[in-house]
Amino acid sequence: FRNDGGKFTDIAPQLGMSWGGRPADQGSVGPAIADYDNDGDLDLFVATYGPDVLWQNQGDGTFKLVSRGTALAGDYHSTTAAWGDYDNDGWPDLFVSSYLADQAEVPDHLFHNERGTFVNATPASILERGGSHGVVWADFDADGDLDLALANNHRDGAHHLYRNTLPPDRARRSLQVRVVDDRGRWMHPGAEVRLYDAATGGRIGTGLVDSGGGYCSQGATPVHFGLPEGTSRVRVEVTAFRGGKRVTTVVDNVDPAAHRGRALEVRIP
Repeated sequence: FRNDGGKFTDIAPQLGMSWGGRPADQGSVGPAIADYDNDGDLDLFVATYGPDVLWQNQGDGTFKLVSRGTALAGDYHSTTAAWGDYDNDGWPDLFVSSYLADQAEVPDHLFHNERGTFVNATPASILERGGSHGVVWADFDADGDLDLALANNHRDGAHHLYRNTLPPDRARRSLQVRVVDDRGRWMHPGAEVRLYDAATGGRIGTGLVDSGGGYCSQGATPVHFGLPEGTSRVRVEVTAFRGGKRVTTVVDNVDPAAHRGRALEVRIP
């Protein structure tokens, strides 16, 4: 739905994006948004009960289907997806949970983002448990890398939490940004966060404050960025709606090391 000054217009049919891989009375299940190719705009992955789809933002208001013939396009009977740079290499990776009634062998999948292409990197420990309903990435132990929580496993009905065991020097190469109002009381879903190298001006990544996380899931509110090796200072730009207007707030010369174990808080005036 395109926001036309407070009114919404469904433009999916004209963009060729209305097909969801399921019967018309069922639709798709779990969308997930990220700048997977690090070109500065936000792309869209849609989990479906048919072949999953990845739409690449062309930067001109249109999207290109780029998942056909890739590992992402399998018919996984997916329910939810979540992006998260679990190895802090600066490229968002993708976890897709799957579910099919009375078929515990339908597994979840983890896809590693290799500079815009995807490789199935699902650990055996996750494959063996079968499918799940919900997924969220969050740094629950505050060590700098993203951990993984899976909800309502089909095989045993349990929730599972996987601790990320990146080496400490790699785990520390990250920054989380939390966007809140001017009094620090509530967050800003929909705010865009852009990170740049303060020394070179090069773009590190683009993220979205997302309170959702697909089917039966809630997203972690800080936006997580993996940092290239050698990054010492960054520039943070946050664009959010405030009073019906787009407001951009800039925080310069941020030292990621000063925010280990806690998110950088950006307040929108």
